[in-house]
Amino acid sequence: MRDDHLDFYGTSQRLHQAYLEFAGTIAPGGLLVACADDAGSAALAERHAASGGRVLTYGRSETADLVVGEEWAEGFQQRATLRLQGSTSTSR
Repeated sequence: MRDDHLDFYGTSQRLHQAYLEFAGTIAPGGLLVACADDAGSAALAERHAASGGRVLTYGRSETADLVVGEEWAEGFQQRATLRLQGSTSTSR
């Protein structure tokens, strides 16, 4: 989790607390989508999952639920291959 918006939150600790509070507002059965490539985001996802929340992670990390592979541009479009863990096929 990058330390963005410190002009509003003031400190990294307050920013991280805001993300924890946000995750706490997810309705039962709701889904937290988090980047597995970012240590702060991954930690938030782990904490949310440990409390019984549903989580889907994405990123280039092989630990992600949805792994982002090759990326390329086609005109004004950006494309990437995606692989869902446990699946043998990829999607473009």
